[in-house]
Amino acid sequence: MVSVITSSAAFTAVHSLRSIDERFVSSSKRIESGFRVADSLDDASIFSVAQTVRAEVKTAASVQSSLAQGQNTAQVALSGLRQIYDLTNEIRANVILLADGATAETARAAIKSNTQEMLRQIESARNISTYNGSSLLADGAQSRSFIADSAGNTITVSAFDGQAEVDALTTAVNNITDADSALATLDAVTDLQSKVNETTADIASTSKAISDKNVFIGALVDALKKSLGALVDTDITEAAAVRQSAILQRGLSIESLAFTTEANRRVVDLLR
Repeated sequence: MVSVITSSAAFTAVHSLRSIDERFVSSSKRIESGFRVADSLDDASIFSVAQTVRAEVKTAASVQSSLAQGQNTAQVALSGLRQIYDLTNEIRANVILLADGATAETARAAIKSNTQEMLRQIESARNISTYNGSSLLADGAQSRSFIADSAGNTITVSAFDGQAEVDALTTAVNNITDADSALATLDAVTDLQSKVNETTADIASTSKAISDKNVFIGALVDALKKSLGALVDTDITEAAAVRQSAILQRGLSIESLAFTTEANRRVVDLLR
């Protein structure tokens, strides 16, 4: 039946055109945004999952930042401890010279003065071994904790607890008056070196743990990003093909609609 009021063919053509336009808009959005699921309108369930994964990625990135702070803090402290240990070796060598009965008194005074200067350098090394405004080696320094995972667990970098040993060595050096008193100072040097070695081993172990943890978190972030991409990223090749197909189909649909309209116009002309 041919009707000038209701045209089933025209309705079909218009419906097809609307469907094609929707596919064109959808594929264009995917190409332009880079996302197959850019918002909840695209796919509410997948978008919800993607938002959760994004939160996990952001949390992991914050953990990485905290671990990096911990790693840097530990490395600065280790550098300071190496400097202190080297200075104690020099102090030990000087003390042995002071304990040598053959050392002249004039030389003894110069060596003692040099040893006291090294003690001041130790104090300076402790104070300048700072990261982010604080030192783990200075007098009264406190251990520092850093976030190690998304659950809020922490990892702690220990402070140098050797003030007593530093004070004992300083007093022993200041009290050197002869070979015997110099010889007694060697015990104080040994005690300070033992404390430095103990702290170095502790911080180095913590630094290694932080490094391992950071590698794991990095791998976790990569895995999360990969899974997020699988959920929401656009397959550009597929989206481009869909859009190109929609463009071609749109042209055909418009031609079909034009043909239907032209047929009805001819019927009307005939009735006139």
